Amino acid sequence: MAYKQLNGFIQQLIVNIDVNYPLISEAFENEYGWPDVDSVRSEVCKCLICGFYQAAITLTNHLLESVLKKTLIIDESAKNKTEQSDITNVFDDATEQYANKDLDYTINQACRKGLITKKDKKLLHIFRERYRNAYSHADPQKTFSGISIPATIFTTKDLDNPEEFFKKAFTNKPNVTLSAENNVIIQGLVQRIKAEQEAASYFLTIDGIIRDLCSKLFNVNRNKIQNP
Repeated sequence: MAYKQLNGFIQQLIVNIDVNYPLISEAFENEYGWPDVDSVRSEVCKCLICGFYQAAITLTNHLLESVLKKTLIIDESAKNKTEQSDITNVFDDATEQYANKDLDYTINQACRKGLITKKDKKLLHIFRERYRNAYSHADPQKTFSGISIPATIFTTKDLDNPEEFFKKAFTNKPNVTLSAENNVIIQGLVQRIKAEQEAASYFLTIDGIIRDLCSKLFNVNRNKIQNP
């Protein structure tokens, strides 16, 4: 039985790879040239290619938050660097300053320092609520805001006649609308579908912002990828 399930998993992976790889290939194949960050970028890409969309979103959240902190620490340390700076402690003061700051603060600071644009700042604050806070805190109001789905409601009495029940299930028009914000029964399904629709676009947008950051931080062109 386990092998049957594994075979089904492998077959689905093949389907997902065929569909998703062309969308992610450029971001996957073009490194930032920042090894400490590239390992996470690579894992996000692999999640997207294989169809692990919810995992891709949560890891993209980590990628964003981590990159902003590292960027601020490197930028601040570079300004304070002297000929006597020791590599063993050159980042200590800046790490103390930024390591425990939340995403709201690091987005604002990165913009204030000119590391991201005002347009990026506005977009990242939207993402902070829509993805980072929503997924990290499992907040249904943020994750499913405004999402409703049509449904057909049956009663236990319908189960007395299974044949009639299935006939109605496949032919009846929806008779209610369910709010995903307030109905825990449908939230898992809605989140999976929503993640499948949005994960790649979210990552590729963050990827573009990171490549711009790399260009400013290291003064090198990092092959910005176009978001399809």
